[in-house]
Amino acid sequence: MTTPASPDDPLTLATILEEETELLHGPLPKDHPVGAPDAVRTAALFRHIHACHPKRAGLCFSGGGIRSATFGLGVLQSLARLQLLNKFDYLSTVSGGGYIGSWLTAWIHRHPQGLDGVIEDLRVTPKTGATEVPPPVQWLRNYSNYLSPHLGFLSADSWTLFGIYLRNLHLNWMVLLPLLMVPLLVPRWTIALAQLNTPGRTLPVWLLQAVFMIGLGLAVMALIYLHLCRPTLREYRRNTRWQTLERQHWFLVACLGPLITSVLFLTTAWAWFRNGGGTLEQLSLPHAMLGGVFLHTGSWLFSVLVLKRFKAFSPWLLWETAAVAATGALGGLFLRSILMKTPDQLVVATFAECFATFAVPGVLAIFLLTATVFIGLASRFTEEQDREWWGRTGSWVLIVMVIWSGLSAIVAFGPGLIAWTPKIAASLGGLSGLLTLVLGFGSRTTAQQQEERSHTTVITDFAVRAAAPFFMLCVLIALSLGTSWQLDLFAHHYEMHLNHLTGPMQTGLGIWPDPWGHDQVLHNTPLWMLFLFTVAVTSLGLLMSGLININRFSLHAMYRNRLIRAYLGASRIQAERERSFNPFTGFDNLDNPAMGDVRFDDVRLARWIAREVFSTDTRAQLDAFHALPEPTSAQLQAMIAQLTQELSHSLTNKALAKAAEQLRVGPACRAKIAALQQPETPAGRDAMTWLTSLFLNQLYDQSPRPLHLINIALNLVKGDNLAWQQRKAQSFTISALHSGSWNLGYRRSEEYGCNHYLAQPLSLGTALAISGAAASPNMGYHSSSAVTFLLALFNIRLGWWLGNPGRAGADTYRKASPNVSVGPLLSEAFGLTDSCHPYVYLSDGGHFENLGLYEMVLRRCHCILVVDAGCDPQLNFEDLGNAIRKIRIDLGIDIELNLDQIKRATDAKTSSRHHAIGMIRYDKVDANATAGTLIYLKPSLTGNEPSDVQDYTARHPSFPHEPTSDQFFDEAQFESYRRLGEHIAQQVLRPAIQRSEQDFSSLCHALRSYWLTTPPGMRESFLGETDDLKDLERLLRDDPDLLRYDLEIYPELRSVFGIDPGAIAVNPRAALHTCNLQIQLMEQVYLAVNLEEFHNHALNRGWMNLFRRWTSAETFRLFWPTLCGMYSQQFVRFAEQHLNLSIDEVVVLEAMGPASDLSSLARDLSIEWDSVPDYAETFMQALHKPLPLEEPTGDHTRRAAWHMRLKARPSPDDSAGPGEILAVVAATRLSVAGHRLALHGWVRPAYRGLGLGHRLFRRAIEELTAAYSGHNLIVDLGPDNPAWAGTSIRNVGWLRFYEQLGFTRDRSDPASFQMTRILR
Repeated sequence: MTTPASPDDPLTLATILEEETELLHGPLPKDHPVGAPDAVRTAALFRHIHACHPKRAGLCFSGGGIRSATFGLGVLQSLARLQLLNKFDYLSTVSGGGYIGSWLTAWIHRHPQGLDGVIEDLRVTPKTGATEVPPPVQWLRNYSNYLSPHLGFLSADSWTLFGIYLRNLHLNWMVLLPLLMVPLLVPRWTIALAQLNTPGRTLPVWLLQAVFMIGLGLAVMALIYLHLCRPTLREYRRNTRWQTLERQHWFLVACLGPLITSVLFLTTAWAWFRNGGGTLEQLSLPHAMLGGVFLHTGSWLFSVLVLKRFKAFSPWLLWETAAVAATGALGGLFLRSILMKTPDQLVVATFAECFATFAVPGVLAIFLLTATVFIGLASRFTEEQDREWWGRTGSWVLIVMVIWSGLSAIVAFGPGLIAWTPKIAASLGGLSGLLTLVLGFGSRTTAQQQEERSHTTVITDFAVRAAAPFFMLCVLIALSLGTSWQLDLFAHHYEMHLNHLTGPMQTGLGIWPDPWGHDQVLHNTPLWMLFLFTVAVTSLGLLMSGLININRFSLHAMYRNRLIRAYLGASRIQAERERSFNPFTGFDNLDNPAMGDVRFDDVRLARWIAREVFSTDTRAQLDAFHALPEPTSAQLQAMIAQLTQELSHSLTNKALAKAAEQLRVGPACRAKIAALQQPETPAGRDAMTWLTSLFLNQLYDQSPRPLHLINIALNLVKGDNLAWQQRKAQSFTISALHSGSWNLGYRRSEEYGCNHYLAQPLSLGTALAISGAAASPNMGYHSSSAVTFLLALFNIRLGWWLGNPGRAGADTYRKASPNVSVGPLLSEAFGLTDSCHPYVYLSDGGHFENLGLYEMVLRRCHCILVVDAGCDPQLNFEDLGNAIRKIRIDLGIDIELNLDQIKRATDAKTSSRHHAIGMIRYDKVDANATAGTLIYLKPSLTGNEPSDVQDYTARHPSFPHEPTSDQFFDEAQFESYRRLGEHIAQQVLRPAIQRSEQDFSSLCHALRSYWLTTPPGMRESFLGETDDLKDLERLLRDDPDLLRYDLEIYPELRSVFGIDPGAIAVNPRAALHTCNLQIQLMEQVYLAVNLEEFHNHALNRGWMNLFRRWTSAETFRLFWPTLCGMYSQQFVRFAEQHLNLSIDEVVVLEAMGPASDLSSLARDLSIEWDSVPDYAETFMQALHKPLPLEEPTGDHTRRAAWHMRLKARPSPDDSAGPGEILAVVAATRLSVAGHRLALHGWVRPAYRGLGLGHRLFRRAIEELTAAYSGHNLIVDLGPDNPAWAGTSIRNVGWLRFYEQLGFTRDRSDPASFQMTRILR
């Protein structure tokens, strides 16, 4: 097995597929290319998988919450009763399907008899009451309300949910709210700085000058970057260090950041200047323009010197210099013109709010205007990529302007605006939040909904999109008010009062202040207090993000714990659970097995010991013991003693260590193996008892399957793959062996996501809950920017952060959660998740693909049973369409499926069927592969459901597609979905069950035949053709001339009844015409019942078997080439493909000898060319004197003449001829000087359209090319008369024929119609 180059390198797709195949099917072939590149190994593995028998099978359960889990339970019970549950190699689950899939996986690994024992328990049909129901199934009934088993206003379960939510929300806010408050403090800093240098708060002149110079320096730094990194100057930036500056990260750090900071410093210096009594007269227009020239030109000259552009001097460099200087001056002019509009007596401190909101964006707007002029002036010496680069730069500046203005306006004027209309604002704010959180989850308001929308849907969707931004605005205003309140409380510790409500101020825009004194706090907060508060808030946010686990205090843990109790706790032996569970909460950590412990370690270890350790005698005794119908207690104790003695003697510590290393067992099995090395201890004795039970329960005879794949979505809301902008996620799987994604890499599940503080590896319950994390801020292709922030803010977060399984997570993949919460939490809140960082955000597998089909096709499962229980009341099959589309795009494999039988007719309440059967076209992608089978089950109603299900449907019209948000099932609801799943699986699969040992691939083949749709009119057409068949059978029975032919068709007459044809001669004329009648009937049936599409239909099986019997007769095959030319090309092609009527078996292509009989050929030729007798004569001369293909050596010289003829039927007296000639071709020389050869060819009319001419002419051209390479080959089609202009259908056919052989029109001889090609 190929291992990664280093321990920190991820496992590749080829490696994990090889390990899965070895687990399921045993060792790989010896010729498997173990050290080859991944593509070679994967291709070889796929060939091996396709060659395996029985074919690989997969079972898929879709997402859909408890509805899907309950429906899937019924399907599992039917599969067990049909003895099909042990036929699947893979179990692929998504979301709600993972509930029942994980329940099954845990039960299989905890049941003493493994999968066989689970199947036996599931097959139980209660007869006298619930006492006969298997305890795991009864447990599921008890916990159908898994979130809150005891409902009611005073229920502890319900209040626990509410309390946990409030606790986690508070902890979540302790991380998120301080971080959100930090950007809201920036406008406060701007306002506080703008109020300095006023009377009573004078600043030293040097400080103003220093701030001004720092601003100029940062501006120069930003301008230098802009002139250095222009795309067309890349040839000057040959050093790789320079080229790294082109990345967006460096643009933000080296250009945008300094630009914004410089504008802030310069505007602050200007505010201090005006507050101190400075006037505009001190900044004249020439000074402003010269300052702009020096600033812009200086930074540009610096970049020219650094890049050494002067070495490639050109006139355009002078023009660029002038453009730079002109735009610098223009920038100074614009700035001076704007400042002229401000009154001389203006004190910026009076309008601090307006200054904070518009000063920085205003200067940036002047920068953009100046840059626009420069782009126009530089258009002569710059390219389009430069303009695109400047456009991207301008977009970032615009983003900063919008964000700066928006946040500043919210902080400065938001509370005042709310104070104008407090009741309306409060009502709209609360309503918008309610709309966003309630409607934002609806399946009809997702961002990329595929189904056709009604007017109501459009209105609700618009309401969500409009309500979310408004509610976000209200939240930010509330945070701003809360910040003012905190600052005022903070000031009380210093015996200060920032809020003087008795004398409210008026904001700069003339809006009356708010009644809460927010504007007072804005103006009265001193800088030192603002500094301390900023440090405190930032420190609190960072401290909490390091202490509070982002995973543990979302809603995930609450959701996971209840899923574990309901579905994984069900699989435990209840007597054991009662000894370990917490009686106060009802939870038990032992319910949740590690992923590494569900890899069939018990089965694999038992198989290894039976193969490597046990003697032949022990194996024979085991087989004899299990052959006993009911072993006695004495026999059982004797077998236990024999096993204990054998195991104690043979299992040395070295052997146990070897088993653990080879099998890579999980932690639980490893602990038992360690205990076996100390047999005298209580743990050692318990381990030996466990080991002997493996053999008593025959686990060594079981196969380690099904391997459970839990499908999860790795969110890429900010992903860089442009083709995935709509899907916003990729597939991620967790199994007992590996965890990861096919294009990132995989990690071993026992090493991935471990909580090393608590010594807890990644568990089945955690993987199950991640797969069902439907409500998350980032939801793959369901993500909506309108609700992402609000979901994160209110902690509606079921997703989970884990280390990146790819190279980016080399240092994090072993961790259970991020060390610091700030980055991941902000990524969730603002939709910035991707696969490039050390941690990735995982959520519901349905956010990528909701059926689990994608991973099954990736693993080349030949037979796949998909149970689609997603919410689809209109039967639009959106989940199926999404899966098929992504499989085709990513894997290149088509899935052909007809869903018409499941769809309901207009105004109908029932469907025709519950299922559809399709083809997975592996044969179009993989070498030596055949098409796979997809069996698709859909919860639907056909009218034949059990009476209790029909009763529930009558009272609940939305059944069986009640909304997924309903996670609180009552008894009737649970039983109706379970019974419907059981009924549908029985109805679909039972008709094709032939024997209990039947493999699933054989079942799929039988299902395709049984359930193939009968097209309209097929039955009537079938009955209509039987009359013609009766007449034909009567002819074969009564005509003595057809006796020998009849015996060929029915050889049973000779082998069974001893009828000897003896010397019965064949009457060729009678047999020929009878064959013609048979072919007529075959074509009639082909057209009447559409055999092209429905030749595998069960109704047409008799016709196809009859036709195969006819076409296997020697006489029929002899006459087929003679007669097939009289029938349609489509029918002939069908017969060749499906009835093995290849014309190659009866036709010979060979060189024509001098003794060939051409008399009949000449007769047919003269009939066709009677209008051009000279042409026929020339043609016959060419056949008698063809061109030699080699130097003459006597009578055996190879000549350029070939023919195709029928094989002669051997006869005792050699009376049969050599076989009729069907087509001929010959070549002669036209001229030696011009290297021109003439080609003469003809196919008898009765044999055209069968491909004979193409084969014969290509053979002739190949041999002529080998002998006369470079010569011109000419075909003369007779005189150039109007008949060759397209009026003759016959002649047009010849033209197309020669064009397909590479000939083109030759107009060198105007008197004849010739075509030519060069022999190469």
